[in-house]
Amino acid sequence: MFEGSTYKRCKCTEPRLDGNGQPVLDASGKPRFRELGSSCPLLNRRDHGSWYYYVKLPDGPGGKRRRPRKGGFLTQKQVKEKAQKLWYEAQGGIDIDSDETVASYLDRWHTKRVDLKRKTRFDYRDYIDRVFKPALGHLPMRELRDRHVQEMFQQIWEYNEVKKANREAAELAKAEHDAARME
Repeated sequence: MFEGSTYKRCKCTEPRLDGNGQPVLDASGKPRFRELGSSCPLLNRRDHGSWYYYVKLPDGPGGKRRRPRKGGFLTQKQVKEKAQKLWYEAQGGIDIDSDETVASYLDRWHTKRVDLKRKTRFDYRDYIDRVFKPALGHLPMRELRDRHVQEMFQQIWEYNEVKKANREAAELAKAEHDAARME
């Protein structure tokens, strides 16, 4: 089970009060408000507020705490399932805090590869720009799965079959054309 918490909160507000119980006013003289959040008395109703989670992850670089939070779920069951999924992904080595796309990762990877020969470097850049970015570049790295790669290769194979059929049809048409010219 994930390490973290689920909780319910809402966007209800009440006037902000100072130490004497008087409303706090802004520069224009209007009262300032604060969100009730998880202290709203109406949260025990099913149709009031929404469910949130936070997940405790291992500390990041420099000992920085990592506590991803997300809300807007209708039921506690939904929020627990989502939090559990996120926790499993983090345990599986996926950087869930990153918004890096496959396209930016491939560009960064290619730039770092200084050990490549010129022709190999050129070919890799061509494959990245012509094949991988159009098919997978829009995906965040944390959402890339083997099924996406399989779908990309399936499309490539289908495209290659069409090209092969067109090439054969063109060769047949050329042979018929050449035979007709010989007569």
